[in-house]
Amino acid sequence: MARGWESKAVEAQMEEAGEAFRMGKAAARPAAGEISRERRSLLLARTRILNEMDATANDRYRDLLGTSLAAIEKQLSALK
Repeated sequence: MARGWESKAVEAQMEEAGEAFRMGKAAARPAAGEISRERRSLLLARTRILNEMDATANDRYRDLLGTSLAAIEKQLSALK
């Protein structure tokens, strides 16, 4: 019984998506949970990069980490 209910829910979602496409609506904005998860992931990556920048003595690697840090900062500002 659960399988039948599940497939009907999926079918309804597919119909809604098709209807939104036909109406020319933009894709729905990501859910708040997805944005929060993405933000936490970026903050974790940022922390790791900062720790590696403090620990490395290699100037080239530090430059690479700086470039990565700038990209992460840009993504974080886009999420706000």
